[in-house]
Amino acid sequence: MKSISTFMRMFLIFLLAVSTLLSAQSTWKLNGQIRYRAEVDNRDFNSNTGLNNFNLLRSRLGATFTGTDSIRGFVQIQDSRRFGEETSTLGDGSADNLDLHQAFVEVRRFFDLPLDLKIGRMEVAFGSERLIGAVGWSNIGRSFDGLMLNLHAGKNRVAVFGFQEVESRLLQNSGDRHILGINGYIKTIPNIDFQPIVVWQRSSPSSTINRITTGFYLKGTASNLRYEVDAALQNGSVGGNDFQAMMAALSAIYTVDNANKPFVGVGLDYLSGNDGEDRQAFDTMYGTNHKFYGYMDYFLNIPVNSFGLGLVDLHAQVGIKAQPNTTLKFIFHQFSGAEETPGGDSSFGQEFDLILQHKYNSQIGIVAGWAFFAPGDVFEGLGRNDTSNWGFVMMSVGF
Repeated sequence: MKSISTFMRMFLIFLLAVSTLLSAQSTWKLNGQIRYRAEVDNRDFNSNTGLNNFNLLRSRLGATFTGTDSIRGFVQIQDSRRFGEETSTLGDGSADNLDLHQAFVEVRRFFDLPLDLKIGRMEVAFGSERLIGAVGWSNIGRSFDGLMLNLHAGKNRVAVFGFQEVESRLLQNSGDRHILGINGYIKTIPNIDFQPIVVWQRSSPSSTINRITTGFYLKGTASNLRYEVDAALQNGSVGGNDFQAMMAALSAIYTVDNANKPFVGVGLDYLSGNDGEDRQAFDTMYGTNHKFYGYMDYFLNIPVNSFGLGLVDLHAQVGIKAQPNTTLKFIFHQFSGAEETPGGDSSFGQEFDLILQHKYNSQIGIVAGWAFFAPGDVFEGLGRNDTSNWGFVMMSVGF
């Protein structure tokens, strides 16, 4: 209980200090989200273990401060927990997962230039989030500590960012890890968004990681067709070994123009894998992999979860708007490695996801789903022989 009271006291003092310092014409606004998710889990490839049930709760409270037209600040605290994780309903108030999720200040038109400065702790999402994303599905979510400069030129802009991923506090910055990069937003062609990106990951010493990822994201529409293209190359060194890898993804969804809005989509993701002694397994870095590689999350950490073999994901989906505020969709994934195991295996398996989305009102959203996974030769070679399944119901309330 002491940790909660100390944290809340500091947060309230901050609110009071900021509101006092701001001028009379300044404004502040509170916002928040409470999200509950129940899961039924049997993803261990062992039909004898039965289902494991648990409940997740994520609570966020944010405050936005606007001093003038050019100055804005945002602070967001978050509590992430599983039901029943505290040792006592009365005696344990530790709130171990209470955290400062975001806290940044933004200065628009910095020095009267077409430049916005944002500094502090922040969520970051670029492009489709295959390389850098906020991982909204996670009960915690991802935040970065650092700064971002946004340069505007009409409809186009460029974001230059620098984040401190690890601060060891050792001499000569030993053990530190940094992220530097540039992300562009180009909207000169009608109905097409183009975002080039460069990300440099570097540690001290650089022998741990010194890697540059260069790529782009393209999104467009043509009548009832929506399509996305992602591509990236990685070069550098990891663990003192030279590193070169690639990623490419293409997806398209066609929606029929009638009351029920039926749609069909197909796509292909390719992530390179290690070829013998050559390190060529693409690393998705800080991507929101839950969005792309199946709801069951067998491939959240790539290349670790793909055993360095890379990943080929052939996926398809069909869906329909059953009611004005309700969408039902079915998603299929065929997962395999871009490279084979020494035994010649490459199939990871097939996943089937059935997802129901319902917008109850402007503040409440409900999502439910059930997923099934049939293991392939690679998983079976690791003793993962049984099929697995998993389901969830999630409700989000925003204010």
